[in-house]
Amino acid sequence: MHRRSALLLLLPAPAFAQEGAPSPEDLRRQLEQVRAESEAKYEDLLGQMDAWRRSSPGTGNAWYDRLTLGGYGEIHYNSVNFEGAEQIDIHRLVWNDGYGFEDWI
Repeated sequence: MHRRSALLLLLPAPAFAQEGAPSPEDLRRQLEQVRAESEAKYEDLLGQMDAWRRSSPGTGNAWYDRLTLGGYGEIHYNSVNFEGAEQIDIHRLVWNDGYGFEDWI
């Protein structure tokens, strides 16, 4: 008896699942709508990025975009030595600066 009641409960399930299901044409229309919206958002973001690139510094036209500064070093700091005084010892300090000149110079 339990098997019959279980089978009877399963029979109407496919009919209920198909009620209100969108048709393939509805799904295609929804997909096209989502695709069009996402493409419009993508194009809008590309335009915003392009405008940001053109307005931001670092476009290569200013003198500071061609200037490079850098360096490295080795510095030791001893807070207490045998005499009780602090000591700073600069072993190596290298400074680097550069500028990217134009080809016509």
